[in-house]
Amino acid sequence: MKKELNNKILIAAYGTLRLNYGNSRLVNIPGETKWLGTGKTVEKYQMRASGIPYVNKTPNTQIVVDIWEIDKDRHLPLVDRLEGHPEWYCREEIDIELNGNIIKAWLYFMENSGSTIIESGDYNDYREPLTNR
Repeated sequence: MKKELNNKILIAAYGTLRLNYGNSRLVNIPGETKWLGTGKTVEKYQMRASGIPYVNKTPNTQIVVDIWEIDKDRHLPLVDRLEGHPEWYCREEIDIELNGNIIKAWLYFMENSGSTIIESGDYNDYREPLTNR
């Protein structure tokens, strides 16, 4: 039996949940989830990294994200567990620019973490996806 459409939510992944990174296995499940494409945050934020990336609310640049449509009951708890939401990362719904449209998607924020600033806002500039290694 298929889930109702209203059970779907959008996740904006900027790090290891992006397409072709190790943790994308949690959101890249054929027949269950859907990759909608790569977009950018409408607002400017700051991306930092210490191995893994963190995004905080310091204005710096638009953050490059992959948008995943997932089931909020089946897949969101797995992603929240990975991100340690709400104790470590905190998930917030924000505006994303995707294919010329503005959509709402959930992004995980972490204030004051990571030693390296990724000026471009694109985790691919810090660490290559698995398919490029």
